[in-house]
Amino acid sequence: MEAVNKTNGNIYSIQQDTNGKWFGYCDRTKEYTPAFVKLKGLIGLFELKGYEVVEEC
Repeated sequence: MEAVNKTNGNIYSIQQDTNGKWFGYCDRTKEYTPAFVKLKGLIGLFELKGYEVVEEC
C-alpha cells in the first residue's frame, strides 16, 4: 500500500513493524511518519496532508 501526493510527487510506502504498528516511509525524502496502532489512523494522517492512499496490485 502506498500514499501518493500528486502536488510534490512524494510517495510513502505503508509498512507494519514487528510490534504491529503501522508507519510510512518515503524513499525520496528519507522520512518516516509517526507509528500508529491502527492502520486507519495512519491513513487518516495521510488524507489530512493531502495524500491519496492506493492499494498495490
